[in-house]
Amino acid sequence: MKPFSDIVETYSAETAKPTKNDIIDSTEFHVGIVTIEAGREIRPHPEPYAVFFFILGGAGEFTGEDGTIELSEGDGVFLDHNEQRGIRCTESLTILGIQEAH
Repeated sequence: MKPFSDIVETYSAETAKPTKNDIIDSTEFHVGIVTIEAGREIRPHPEPYAVFFFILGGAGEFTGEDGTIELSEGDGVFLDHNEQRGIRCTESLTILGIQEAH
C-alpha cells in the first residue's frame, strides 16, 4: 500500500505552459496531475493510449472524436486509443489523468 495525501497541492503547479506531474507509473497504467492555465490550449491530436480525465478544479472545453464538450470540477471524460483529443481552458484546470501504459 502506498498512501497519498494532499495530491492536488503536492502535484499541481501553475506555470506558463501545461505541466504533467506523474503520481504513479506502473507497467499497467499511469496516473498524473495535469495543470493548464486559463486561456491555454492543447490543440487536438491523436495519442496511442486510452485515458480518463477527471477534473479536480477549473473548467475547459475538451475535444474528442464526437465533438467538443464543456467540463468542470467533478466531471470526467474517457478518450480511446488514437482518438483525437484537445483541451481549451476557460479557467485554470487541474486534471487527474489515468492512462493505460503504452
